[in-house]
Amino acid sequence: MQPEDWKKVTDRYFSDEEKAHWAEHPPQGDFDQAEYSRKWADLGKRVEAAIPHGPDSPEAQALFDEWQQLLAPFTAVATPQMMQGATRFYERMDEWKGEMPNAPFTPEAFGFIQEIGRRGKAKG
Repeated sequence: MQPEDWKKVTDRYFSDEEKAHWAEHPPQGDFDQAEYSRKWADLGKRVEAAIPHGPDSPEAQALFDEWQQLLAPFTAVATPQMMQGATRFYERMDEWKGEMPNAPFTPEAFGFIQEIGRRGKAKG
């Protein structure tokens, strides 16, 4: 995913105030964006492949856990506003996915992960 492609899309979905808020909360430490993006793409493919097994499969739960671990650099610095904005952005992925063919995961993969999370919360 190229930064300029990412910017074109995010400019439509985040206000200047929201983007400034994100800029105030960058990832910490020796964050390697290229490696992080590669890991997301790999995980996105594996989540997509697991969809036919259903959200209650052991594989699905393991992928959900890995997804949460991969989110850690973001969640470590994210404010509630940032978390809500990112969720809204990806919930609208169908609107922009055609502009970003190299997005790290599909809307279906994101929806699958959300469903696994909802089921996990429902179980307590």
